[in-house]
Amino acid sequence: MRLLQPLLGALFLVLACGGGGGGPAPGPNGTGPSITAQPADQSASVGQAATFRVGAAGSAPLAYQWRRNGANLSNAVAESYTTPALVLADDGARFSVVVSNAYGSVTSAEAAVHVTLAPSAPQITAQPTDQSASVGGTATFRVTATGTPPLAYQWRRNGANVANAVAEAYTTPALLLADDGARFSVVVSNAHGSVTSQEAVLHVGAPGACPRMPLATGFAVLQAPALAEPAPRVQYTDPAFGACVTRVTDRLHDLSGGDTSAGLKNEYSRVQAFNAGESRLLIRGIDATWYLYDAATLQVIRRLPFDGSVDPRWDGSDPNLLYFSEGTRLMRCDVRQGDPVAVRDFGPDFPGAAAVWTRWEGSPSASGRWWGFMAQDAAGRVLAFLVYDLQTDTIAARRNFSSYPDVDSVTISPSGNFFLVQADYCPTGKGTDAQPCGLMVYDKNLQNGRGLLRVVGHSDLAYDAQGREVMVYQDNDTDTISMVDLATGGITPLWPIDFSHTAIGLHFSGRAFNRPGWALVSTHDDDTACHTWMDDSLFAVELKADGRVLRIAHTRSLVDGRQEHDYWAEPQATVNRDFTKALFTTNWGRSGTGATECFQVDLPVDWVNRLPASGAVPRK
Repeated sequence: MRLLQPLLGALFLVLACGGGGGGPAPGPNGTGPSITAQPADQSASVGQAATFRVGAAGSAPLAYQWRRNGANLSNAVAESYTTPALVLADDGARFSVVVSNAYGSVTSAEAAVHVTLAPSAPQITAQPTDQSASVGGTATFRVTATGTPPLAYQWRRNGANVANAVAEAYTTPALLLADDGARFSVVVSNAHGSVTSQEAVLHVGAPGACPRMPLATGFAVLQAPALAEPAPRVQYTDPAFGACVTRVTDRLHDLSGGDTSAGLKNEYSRVQAFNAGESRLLIRGIDATWYLYDAATLQVIRRLPFDGSVDPRWDGSDPNLLYFSEGTRLMRCDVRQGDPVAVRDFGPDFPGAAAVWTRWEGSPSASGRWWGFMAQDAAGRVLAFLVYDLQTDTIAARRNFSSYPDVDSVTISPSGNFFLVQADYCPTGKGTDAQPCGLMVYDKNLQNGRGLLRVVGHSDLAYDAQGREVMVYQDNDTDTISMVDLATGGITPLWPIDFSHTAIGLHFSGRAFNRPGWALVSTHDDDTACHTWMDDSLFAVELKADGRVLRIAHTRSLVDGRQEHDYWAEPQATVNRDFTKALFTTNWGRSGTGATECFQVDLPVDWVNRLPASGAVPRK
């Protein structure tokens, strides 16, 4: 026991003086490391470097190993460490260092690096855009800008600062008609400079009037946001394109007693729905009943005293007269009063004829004087073509046939100078006077027949930008919207059609004879989503090569070819004479029901003058 006590004492002394890693530890000849100055957080801009430093004491030599987020950095073995050029992803990285010598080691506290963008003056990434509102409403202008914060904003009206308008967005006070045309811009500034936005124009309409729509001319694919079907005679703004749209009809209340129609619609894209004075509208019940509407109030006036697929057409100058075909007779109806009366019975002129008509899709000349008809027997065989002069009640030209291919429809051109026949397609090439097929055109005397197209899809006649008579159509051979010159047969492709997503259906309306150079296009398919810029919408196309486009509204009609009733849901949009109003049909997603309604779009009178000077997208 006496010998054991000195040994235990010596062991206790060794343990008390042994190593440890937390601080300076005296050894036989030195001291372990200690941190005298911790690394500090650093800030730098993208592209710069940051330097971290540590202060340490202890017996030399001291060794250093820097770490990033707990992992050793290669070659970072000095009392300071400088990063490579920083990127935004480095923001928040944490750096520490282990200091060691022969007597121990110690780890520093962590320090963070804060990475910011290099100081920069403001740049505008989204300019303010034109806004439309009615008297008593407000309008909001917005800008988006980048640059070193903080950014300051100062909105201006007609070049003068607006008091307290110092945010990214500016909302006007309640508007007056005097505010129409005011121009708004914003100055965005920071410590490094300033930039002034483009001006945006405020358009103010009278109370209840359609706001002045912005003009959508781009080609981004825009979806139709969810929207409940509006009430009849209530305006709404198309969420994607800004057009003012009004539901015209009310299928639950506008139909007269005994009418079994499930819905109401405009007649067809190739048919003018507005009378000569544009004070009345012609609307069809889908069971071939006909209704007169007030074009100002959009209220139904009455059911017209004729039924059936009788091709009613407005008179060219008298706003109260409608004409329609009934068997071999051309009938006239004064929409103010009375029953229809016969204008002429063509039966005696064409023995054996059961019908003398355009067959659904034809229309008279723009003046209403000239009509193109065909006489068919009870089996649908073509007996003759005729040009009728309504003004003199004479048959100006006729041509009899012993045989003719199946005919879809006939019509006279807007000038009355050409007679067109849409016949069964040509297997190859184009038709001739001797062997007609496809789209045939004859002169006013029904001579000199020429084939214009091998096959023609939906189409309409129009005046192009040079005032020439053309047919705008879907070219089934090239998958383009094209036009063909009636006089020369020259074809001008206008826009490619992308069928890679859905089987897009198209209709054309060239009825805007007072606005030559433009046609209205409406599209539909069986998919609620839009995959191309054309899908499920109305748009105007300029009738020239490399022309412009105005996108107008989504139709919101779901048209499934497997559903028989969905034929009535095809929008089949038609345009008025000066291209300020368009009508279209929609089932608002009610596929297979026939529950359709007619809607009207109102366009600014000066929309053509406000368009960019040329198209902005390459044709593919």
